[in-house]
Amino acid sequence: MSKKQHDEAAGVARVLDYKKSWFLNGIKVLEKLNRRDFTMLDMGCGNAEFSELVTRHFDARVTCLDYADSHLERLRKSGFETIQCNFDNQEDVGDLTAQHAGSFDLISSLEVIEHVFDVDTYLATAYSLLKPGGLLLISTPNVAYRSYRMYSMFCGNLPVSEGHHIRFFNRRRMEQTLILNGFDQVQYHGFGQGDFYLDRAIGEQTRSLRGIVLRLLFKLWGVLSWKSLPSYYSGLMFLAVKCERKPVGLDPTVRDYLY
Repeated sequence: MSKKQHDEAAGVARVLDYKKSWFLNGIKVLEKLNRRDFTMLDMGCGNAEFSELVTRHFDARVTCLDYADSHLERLRKSGFETIQCNFDNQEDVGDLTAQHAGSFDLISSLEVIEHVFDVDTYLATAYSLLKPGGLLLISTPNVAYRSYRMYSMFCGNLPVSEGHHIRFFNRRRMEQTLILNGFDQVQYHGFGQGDFYLDRAIGEQTRSLRGIVLRLLFKLWGVLSWKSLPSYYSGLMFLAVKCERKPVGLDPTVRDYLY
């Protein structure tokens, strides 16, 4: 199954869920800005639950961007302005930038960047679409979270079957990537405390000695963790400001020169 086929199938099967932790945390972060009546692009909007929440809470004018036809059809019927773009297609990206450069006060990208092959192009496009001083709200799973780490230790690899996650970030890596792609004043907002991947590491051995030891270790790790530690939250969320520095990305030549 190709990535596009997977995402189309997921779009058809996905049910509306307004209580996902990244939606709720994103609303909390935006509430602290005390802004209303702004323009927002929801990049990789899916079923657009977050778009609906932002519209309702902040009287925002939201445009929804996705490339799955199943999502876009529903959004048009709901009254949202939509843009179709596949970030793995350079022609789509070029058309998007040409038509909408400097158009938005805020771009949200929640649980999307881990599905994108070319992360630099994705963030550089967000940079281009924002107005001067515009804001980027972005979230992604935290690969340094303790259940990820325990899964890797006891299963020998990164978590699989995640819905085509092809990029993995911890806090430091995501902050570096944002800065190299033209963003500044990066604020971190961690969220989530689930044990999803711990359950996968244990598998069917819940009542075995291994299962009991892993659960105790997971709980002990949580008790001993502090909120500032990389392993404390399962989700990473950042609010960053578009600055005058142009995106350079992680191109090896440029990166080595900068370092």
